[in-house]
Amino acid sequence: MVKHGYILLFTMIMLAMGTAIITQVFYTGNLYNSYVSVVLDKERARQLAISGVSVAMSQLMLLDRKLSPPKEKEKKEEKPDKNKKRTENQKKLLEVILQVQNRWQTFILNQEVDGIDAELKICISCESGKIDCNKLYNLEVKKFIASNGRSTEPLFKLVGEKLTPFLRSKNITDSVMSFIKTQKRPMLTPTEFLKDKKLATVFDNYVFYIPSESEMKNKKTPVYLADIFTVHGESRLSMWSLSSSLQKTFGLYSEKKMTSDRAKEIVKKLIPTKMDNIPKEIDTFEKISHAFELIYGGKNNAFPKELLEFLDPKFEPRLFSVLCYAKVGRVGQKLLAIIEKAPMKDGEMIKMIETYWI
Repeated sequence: MVKHGYILLFTMIMLAMGTAIITQVFYTGNLYNSYVSVVLDKERARQLAISGVSVAMSQLMLLDRKLSPPKEKEKKEEKPDKNKKRTENQKKLLEVILQVQNRWQTFILNQEVDGIDAELKICISCESGKIDCNKLYNLEVKKFIASNGRSTEPLFKLVGEKLTPFLRSKNITDSVMSFIKTQKRPMLTPTEFLKDKKLATVFDNYVFYIPSESEMKNKKTPVYLADIFTVHGESRLSMWSLSSSLQKTFGLYSEKKMTSDRAKEIVKKLIPTKMDNIPKEIDTFEKISHAFELIYGGKNNAFPKELLEFLDPKFEPRLFSVLCYAKVGRVGQKLLAIIEKAPMKDGEMIKMIETYWI
């Protein structure tokens, strides 16, 4: 016996199945198109972040200045003075560092001019302005001794005491010193401190430095683990390039914006004819205190006298950290790179030695 109406039911079932398949294909294709767009923007942002390191390298190599070839007469008559050229290059480098260190530099890219609509931000910091946890402790003799033979325990205690107001009223001196004592090899990165539970709790959200426009004016802004400690520094802190976190730690709050003219004025006032003479010219508490007032702020700054023996008046920056933020569309990428300036037979070179995607 033939049952009537099954063709209509079968047709409705096929239409429902076809609609479900088409809908699924539509959603899958739409999701794929959105995903591809995000992946492309992510890759563009990664490449842009890496290019930010090249921008920092060009500034530190003084290649961002307009250069013009010397005239033929000057070539024949004048002989190059290598020492004079080196001194001038060091002064120019100091001018650049005073303007850019611990500050955001923002570059807005345009499709018509640069081939992409994006934003690039870079921040350059000197590693010599941070505490090197490897060079302040001798693993062989198991003592806190710097390369000059002096005990470095007072430095850790001073920093721990000054940091306490910024770290929820917790003094990290004992934790830091105990962790360093237990190491059987030099630390590879300051983030190894996070293995300690107390330090991990204190610096849980403040590992890598993030510049802020009002950073030096606001005493409530945080300090950062990788901006206090490093594994690429020196046995003494560079007085010219203290990290932002250490500036805040010692109450060195700058109220003036560092312009090109101000940087030139500071260099002119503080630097003698030869850069090699700096340690001889700036060797007392009064002179270093005056230098700190010029570099880091006004007369209200309180320079701690206890820090004097741990400061290095020489200006010989070799290692820098470059923080790069790149944003393409709604996708952002963050990169921290360690770069090194190395002397060569004819001039110098600069290379990237470590990278961290953060």
